[in-house]
Amino acid sequence: MLSIIKVLWSAKKALSSRSTMDMEEQDKKIVRINVFQTSMALGGKLGLYMIVTYLIMGLSIILPSLSASKFSTGMAGVMSFLSLPLFIGTAFIAYFLIRHFRDRNSPEVFPFPIAWMLTLLMFLFATVFSSMAAFAYFKFIDHGVFGQAMMARLDEALAVMNAAQSAASQTEMFGTQMDTLMDTARWMFSQSASGLTKMIAQSSLTIGNILSILIAILVTKRIKLKI
Repeated sequence: MLSIIKVLWSAKKALSSRSTMDMEEQDKKIVRINVFQTSMALGGKLGLYMIVTYLIMGLSIILPSLSASKFSTGMAGVMSFLSLPLFIGTAFIAYFLIRHFRDRNSPEVFPFPIAWMLTLLMFLFATVFSSMAAFAYFKFIDHGVFGQAMMARLDEALAVMNAAQSAASQTEMFGTQMDTLMDTARWMFSQSASGLTKMIAQSSLTIGNILSILIAILVTKRIKLKI
């Protein structure tokens, strides 16, 4: 009789431990799915903001070369004025998206690894979405217009800076540096649509890796010890 009771007790313990392990594995799976889905949703919002930023930056360069009218020049000036704040604002938009997600779910603890992983994946999806838009633009719409406009702007800047130089030695040194810059720019804008998209994606991921660490540090919530 005692042996039967021991067998039943051990079987009950085995079943309870197995059910506990299954629940833990299910909880881990749910966490992974939530992090993945949340980062994709947040990355879509950030990616849309990045697409608008790229569009305004591109139009600020392209519009003067398309038309010399006052309207085009004025619009290009406005977009040039907005380009830098929008580019810097990417970091603030990413921060507010992560902080809003944290506050909406109001967790007592928001550890750094989760915050960092969520922010990094958000930048990854945003880069994917914005790179797809950039590839579609360079492949089917641009046809080299952006590269030609960018080179024209660089030529104008080079002419202005050459006129500002007075000493011959400085002019020679400056000319060498600018020739190197122009050669690099010509190489960049002579790339295919996939090549340009790859450079944009690499720069976006590099900036995203740095910002994800900083944002994760800012949004992390630790356990408050009661003294």
